[in-house]
Amino acid sequence: MRNRIEMNSRSLQNKFPEVYRQFFSKCPIVVSAPGNFFWSGEYAAMFGGLTIKQNVPLRSYIGLEASNTNKVESGQSIAFIPSKAKFASWIVPPGAARKVRTILQKFLLENHQKTGFIYHILLEVPSGCGLASSGAFAAAVALAAYLHCGLIDMPKIKKWSETKLSELTKDSQFNKVFRLAWKIESTYHNQSSSGAAPFAAITGSALPIVYFTEKRTGDLVSHPKARFPVNIADDYDLINEIDYRAYRLEELLELEGLKADSINLRGFSEWPIDFGLIYSGDTGLTEASIKSLGNIEDSLLESFSGWKKYFSKIKLKDAKPLFYEIIKQPKELALDPYLKSISVISMEILSGLVSVFTRGSSKVDLQHLFNSINCNQGFLKTLDVSSPLIDEICYSINKQVIELGDELGAGCKLTGAGKKGDILFAVNYHGLRDQIDNIIDKLCQETKENIWLDYASWIDGIEEEGARVEQNLVAKIYSKFISSGSILIKSFNQAGMVQPELMTLEDFEKEKSKIDLLIDKIERDIYVGGKKMTSKEIPSSSATGEILTILLNSMGKSIANYQLPESSYAQDRNEMQSKIISPLVKTIKKYTGKNLPLKITGGLAEFRIKLEPSDLDIRALNKVF
Repeated sequence: MRNRIEMNSRSLQNKFPEVYRQFFSKCPIVVSAPGNFFWSGEYAAMFGGLTIKQNVPLRSYIGLEASNTNKVESGQSIAFIPSKAKFASWIVPPGAARKVRTILQKFLLENHQKTGFIYHILLEVPSGCGLASSGAFAAAVALAAYLHCGLIDMPKIKKWSETKLSELTKDSQFNKVFRLAWKIESTYHNQSSSGAAPFAAITGSALPIVYFTEKRTGDLVSHPKARFPVNIADDYDLINEIDYRAYRLEELLELEGLKADSINLRGFSEWPIDFGLIYSGDTGLTEASIKSLGNIEDSLLESFSGWKKYFSKIKLKDAKPLFYEIIKQPKELALDPYLKSISVISMEILSGLVSVFTRGSSKVDLQHLFNSINCNQGFLKTLDVSSPLIDEICYSINKQVIELGDELGAGCKLTGAGKKGDILFAVNYHGLRDQIDNIIDKLCQETKENIWLDYASWIDGIEEEGARVEQNLVAKIYSKFISSGSILIKSFNQAGMVQPELMTLEDFEKEKSKIDLLIDKIERDIYVGGKKMTSKEIPSSSATGEILTILLNSMGKSIANYQLPESSYAQDRNEMQSKIISPLVKTIKKYTGKNLPLKITGGLAEFRIKLEPSDLDIRALNKVF
């Protein structure tokens, strides 16, 4: 591609290693999740219609940094800007950020967590383009929050990718993570979300994911008796009760009696079609388009009311015309005919995708798929969520493909919020690979807009994985971006919680003098107030460090002497008191002015030691990378 790097995580990491290195160096926990787009179902999904999602190989990375408080705070946010081909600071919508913090704070409180965190964002997924950057963010931050609280383990997360979605949706732990992500994504979408984006981002699949919820109607304010409104109006607990279903494409076929292996749906090297996403020249907010949809509903309600009064005066003997059956429906069902039509189109697109995977890329099957995609765009235009520019781009792509000699043309539609953002195109296998540059150039000339290729399946690849843990220091999972010479420090706070963090050697040397008590487990030394202790002050730094580590990991608990490493100190209370406890307490008081609440009780041969939480800054140096 001319002047274009591959747009996937691997290529961005290779081109901007320092950006990732800085991000990973300050975050003990890092989780990533892929962006995704709609093959169909953007708006019908919110009402319970069929949704078809596809992940892309661009990710949202969420890093958690330990906090000294019990609060959730938002930290640094950076995003890749395709038009500038670089990472830059990114401003999270303030309203959404505030609500996200509130949801996460409630989550910590419900799970009795005394330690909060600061979350940092590194965004590869272009924001406002219809690639579900908010869904990927929600999936990653929800999973990271569960890891922070120790409520989920690595084997469990890995198992999700191997579990059929029909079974995974019944897993209570998965549902807790997913529904937390669903709530978080709703904050970005005017409290109206189907949950499809974070679901696809968490679970992952190289093939499309089919997702739908039970029927939802109206909003909580105007329809307080609705079982599940589209707009939950900040009542996020409603999301815990909404029923949903999901299937990977191959799982749907297995329900029909076909075996995934026999139709080669797993492990394929390339799709039977090419597809991609073209940026239309401007970004848009999903929240704004959802509100726009509400305006359409209001307009329809007004029209229905007027026509109902008019036609009620017309007397017909027996049969009623079809349109009369429609307008006599309750006003809250005004959008139903449109939504049902879009749902039918979604099923046609699904049928087309199944056909090209199971029967091959025949002319009939490809035509069916492309026509269905174009028909979907037509209905979105009817709902006033398209725009003249998007309509023009869709028409031009189709026209240019035909002019290049492919009579099948292309399937084109908006994806995501609508009005602005990206346009999905699907073409015959190898249909545009040699001509995509010319297509983009011509679109720029025709529209006078800054249009470019955001994603191409044959260049950037197919994303198979869902959410993944990139780094978790507690579980000894280290990113390749941890700088050589970085060190792993564990801090022990007043609540007895252990907080791992990464530091450069340079930062550590600056910080060392401020630490009240430092246990260097590598060199087996003890530092108090930044001063390395000698044998005159502490007779055995090595033994003191080992005993302190055990006590710190059991803060507030009484430890019996037989639980300590074998030594003369562990066998004789007098030895423990005179050589370990008294020197340590005395030295800390001398250099910091603080008291170490370390006590010993019991007899000479059988005794217990207890270290209480305190305001001392106690840390342990564990590892050098």
